[in-house]
Amino acid sequence: MILALTVVGGQAPQTGDELTVRQAIEHLSATRRETRRYAIERLAAAESVPVEAIPELLSAARTELAAALEPAAPSDKGNANGRIPSTGDDVSLDRVKAGAPDYIDKTFTLCGMIRVWDHYNYGYWDAEKTHYAFQFKPLKKADGHAATENAGLYLLRERGRRLAEQVVRLAERGVEYTTVRVRATIVGNRHTSPEAWRYMELLDWQLWDPARGRWDAWVFAGFDMCFAAIKRAGHEAVDPLVDVIAAESKPPDPMGAAMSAAAIRTLAEVVTEHAAEIDDVADAIEAKGDATNDVESRRRLTSALTSILELARQGKPQSTTLR
Repeated sequence: MILALTVVGGQAPQTGDELTVRQAIEHLSATRRETRRYAIERLAAAESVPVEAIPELLSAARTELAAALEPAAPSDKGNANGRIPSTGDDVSLDRVKAGAPDYIDKTFTLCGMIRVWDHYNYGYWDAEKTHYAFQFKPLKKADGHAATENAGLYLLRERGRRLAEQVVRLAERGVEYTTVRVRATIVGNRHTSPEAWRYMELLDWQLWDPARGRWDAWVFAGFDMCFAAIKRAGHEAVDPLVDVIAAESKPPDPMGAAMSAAAIRTLAEVVTEHAAEIDDVADAIEAKGDATNDVESRRRLTSALTSILELARQGKPQSTTLR
């Protein structure tokens, strides 16, 4: 299969060149993040991915995850005054409110301001130990100030320490709200009443960089695309993903927890899209459990299977929420 662009001499790809799937696999280990991310993106867009790419994709996922979880240096990112240019793909909070059922288990983008919150309600009433909470207010396009409408955004703690730290740093400097773009979803099994549309899962984010006058890159885009590419391997992805769950979900390691959560989500998607039967996944998990003497590993595998079954039953495993 031939894809649209290529990476030349380890540099960023140039328009008009070509990159095959094999070449993309070779560039997954690139030290330059732009090169690596480009290769990941190409594989995530491919019709199919060979099984031999999976170890390289998992390695790239760990590299991307390490960068995403690394504490950011103190900066002015997220501190914005005045009007922020629209990117054109943001959804208004009013539109989500009016058509909430259309956004259940669908990823959408919001632009606005957040601050640390202590409000856990509706489907998130018991999520304080697992999620950071942020109050969100959309930006008014007319003047760049926060609107009066608000919502709650909840971010898994294993993914969100970096964002929470930056929001707190700005607050300590007197900046009440941090300016962000977020990818969010209304999680179906947390949407417990019509009013619950207001409480959403935060999946990824960008901070406004005032020094450059632009948005930063999405923090978890590379990591999430690695697993999107692994899914392209279909049923061949089952055993490697089960291995990830067995080996990498040992608490309190946030990298292991995030890797395991992504593997569970991806296995559910593989089943939902009929690339593999749920019985095949269950057999692989059972075999892995029988092969280990680690009681905790067996417990994690059993719990993972329960999560996979639930996500596959819903038929829309779009969210990274696995609690």
